[in-house]
Amino acid sequence: MDNFFKQLNVLFYALTAGQLLFCAVALFLRSQGAEAFNEASQFDNTLTMVTPFLALGAFTAAWFVHKIRTAQGGQQKELGEKMQHYRLTVLLRSAMIEGGNIILLIVYLLSGRPIHLAWFAAGVLLFLYFRPSRDNFVRDYQLSLEEESQLRKNS
Repeated sequence: MDNFFKQLNVLFYALTAGQLLFCAVALFLRSQGAEAFNEASQFDNTLTMVTPFLALGAFTAAWFVHKIRTAQGGQQKELGEKMQHYRLTVLLRSAMIEGGNIILLIVYLLSGRPIHLAWFAAGVLLFLYFRPSRDNFVRDYQLSLEEESQLRKNS
């Protein structure tokens, strides 16, 4: 079972690194001042108004998916079923938050407005808040003392 959380954490950190790498690439490309980006900047007012709603929508959806899925997962009978449910929950909410973050970086790339980087930083903090761990699994899925001891024994 320890391998289960190691795999989830490797996936989590790979997704985090991908977002940060894409952010670095976007910053580099904007600093180069390419003409294509300057042409796209004419739409930056529209992008600046719409982007927060898209990002907040993705972040809110991830939060609700987390709440709904953990409530469902707590009703699973077996510890193995709960673990598989938790894995899918982690993947779903991570994909939603990462999707919002990628949209923010693309809009930053097109508009060059730093406000999108601030929204991205908030998205990364939310992403890190949902880091998968054994303690979060125990808390979110309200494991019984027996299940918790079985989880800790097998790690």
